[in-house]
Amino acid sequence: MDSARSRGSTNRSRRGTSRKKTGCATCKSRHTRCDEKTPVCNNCERLGLQCRPSEFITQSTWSNILSTDPPPGEERETDSTSTFSKFLPLFSPQATRASSKGSTSELSSSLTPSIQGTVASQSSRSLSRPSSSGISVELNDEVVTLLNTFRAGLATWMDVFDFDKTYEREVSRRALHSDFLLRCICAFTARNLSLLVSGEVWSPIASRYYGEALNHMIVALSCGEPDSDALTAAILLSSYEALAASRTSHQSHYKGAMNLIITRGISASSIGLDKANFFIYMRHEITIALSNQEPLQFDPKRWNITKPGAKAWEDHLANYLMLLIGHIVNLIYKGNESPSDRKSLKDQVDEWYDTTTEEFRGIAYGEVSESGFQKIFFPVPASAAAILWFHAAQILLFAEGDTFSPSNSLSNIKVQEHAKSIINIASSELPASTRCFAITPIYLAGKHIHEREIGYRTQDKIRSLERMMHWKDFSNAKRLLGNEERRDLDEDTGLEF
Repeated sequence: MDSARSRGSTNRSRRGTSRKKTGCATCKSRHTRCDEKTPVCNNCERLGLQCRPSEFITQSTWSNILSTDPPPGEERETDSTSTFSKFLPLFSPQATRASSKGSTSELSSSLTPSIQGTVASQSSRSLSRPSSSGISVELNDEVVTLLNTFRAGLATWMDVFDFDKTYEREVSRRALHSDFLLRCICAFTARNLSLLVSGEVWSPIASRYYGEALNHMIVALSCGEPDSDALTAAILLSSYEALAASRTSHQSHYKGAMNLIITRGISASSIGLDKANFFIYMRHEITIALSNQEPLQFDPKRWNITKPGAKAWEDHLANYLMLLIGHIVNLIYKGNESPSDRKSLKDQVDEWYDTTTEEFRGIAYGEVSESGFQKIFFPVPASAAAILWFHAAQILLFAEGDTFSPSNSLSNIKVQEHAKSIINIASSELPASTRCFAITPIYLAGKHIHEREIGYRTQDKIRSLERMMHWKDFSNAKRLLGNEERRDLDEDTGLEF
């Protein structure tokens, strides 16, 4: 008996030391214990689930290349630090210039009209359509599902102010010729799907594509100057990490994209995919700067946007408004503003609004509610997003910054008017591409609105948006409540968005 007990103890000890797995990804996503049976664990076999091995992003092959043990006394990066930041030095202008053979060594980090010729020649790479005979990716049901989901959903969010639909058309097309870009799209889309209520099955799939995309990135950057898909890939992977990090501070996620923009001389005057990526980056930076109450990293004076004419398209008008908002953000948060500077920007924003048409501003319809709200119809979704940000710009000018005076009754009245206008638009029927870009304006409206009932309505609107975006903690809505008595944001109020 003692011998048998000894053998049993030895066997248990041997199993304990050799057991180095942590269970399959399917069991982990379901938060159930895995017996680690191969090739299919008992849980997956019993429930008829696909038994997927665990994916460890931070322990994949690219991390061994880039990371080294820290010197004694220094701590490793915290878990909240982006894995993308590990290879940001490879994106820096200095590193790119050093690795290239003179193609970018003459570029200045400052964008000036004198380099527009260089900008055009570099940006033209984004317009070169791949040869129809050069399709080199392997398609299957999973990949096609993710591509279709990206094209119909996430790509339209990226193209909110882009009538060329660059991400929906060009990026989807280029993915058929670039396994690198395809992996980035699949990772980003699968990560977004994994945040659905029943989307846990997509989590290991997203991790797998993410690791494969990072390996492609390392290979691409080690070959010298990054290719024309590097900026698109950086933005897609950064967007993946923003979702994976649950919207914690992620300025570093886009630092590589910013360095590529500076190195290549990309600006609003670029063309094709470079131009689309530029505006996506700038919209993201404005949102983060407002959230953190700090100036932009990329000065709007270097954006190189031309002022739209009388018959400009809605996307051009919207992008120019974002330039003005960039100036407003810097004016408020750099700490050296003057009343004259604020008035000058106020005049420019008003002038922008005066150049828009009645259709651009939206048409009110239906009955006015007891709270004074009325729905607005916009024939062009980009106009709805732009007008939301117009009202947000007015609130910033009237109610934010060192020169703001709470005792100014006229300013307070204007703030309330613009806040209610934002809620009117947010209560209307809007496509997802507009809704995903509406959270910051709605937050500003709720932050400054006086009527408590309307303030709660604003919180509900943000909560509805964050639910639609699959964000589970509703942090923006909770920020609106501050230290006031908190409502249960997990309770469905029945308000329709």
